[in-house]
Amino acid sequence: MMVNLSKPHEMQVVDYYLWALQRLYERHEDKYFMPLAQKYRVIMDLDDRRNKNYGEWYTDSNPLLLDKLKWFVG
Repeated sequence: MMVNLSKPHEMQVVDYYLWALQRLYERHEDKYFMPLAQKYRVIMDLDDRRNKNYGEWYTDSNPLLLDKLKWFVG
């Protein structure tokens, strides 16, 4: 991930976005991710190779939803 930050509070915002995404994947909680979901431009899940060798890319036309991670839930 590459992010240009000019102020410390910008890092806090980026950190929260990453934390919300982590909660979605690791704890299967979307209550923090869903309010921010439309703000993410691209989420590249390189481990989900069910459909493509390079992984799954989530965008506005293919939004990341908790249901799409059900394969990952063990």
